[in-house]
Amino acid sequence: MKVFILKSFPFAANGINAKTLEAGTFTDINDNLVAGLDAAGLVTTDDAEVEEYRRVKALDLENGAFTGAPEIQGDGQGTQREPDTTPVEIPEAWADLPWPELRALAAKVSEEPIKDKDGAIDAITAELAARGQAPAQD
Repeated sequence: MKVFILKSFPFAANGINAKTLEAGTFTDINDNLVAGLDAAGLVTTDDAEVEEYRRVKALDLENGAFTGAPEIQGDGQGTQREPDTTPVEIPEAWADLPWPELRALAAKVSEEPIKDKDGAIDAITAELAARGQAPAQD
């Protein structure tokens, strides 16, 4: 089945030779695996979710926060520089975001796959707690 990759992850179609499936691309995956990968927040077959992913990425580009590129650690002249550690902006009304935007925001602040809305809320709440900020009240 053709799926859209929401978050890059290693995948071995034959169970032996793994390759990284890159976020923002389409690929074919065995039908038996799609439901689990979708539940883990790694892939989707939903056209609306694909369009929302692209819209969010386009906004990231406009705001200079393209997260799909590898971090450049040097200037090409042998000089090392610190990676950008600017925290992801979490809007005050983050709890009211539509699911695709909430999922995308949670994926930016968490290393764990975002499987559902509760997982997204937990990830964002944990990030706010780590920053010493109180989560938004419903």
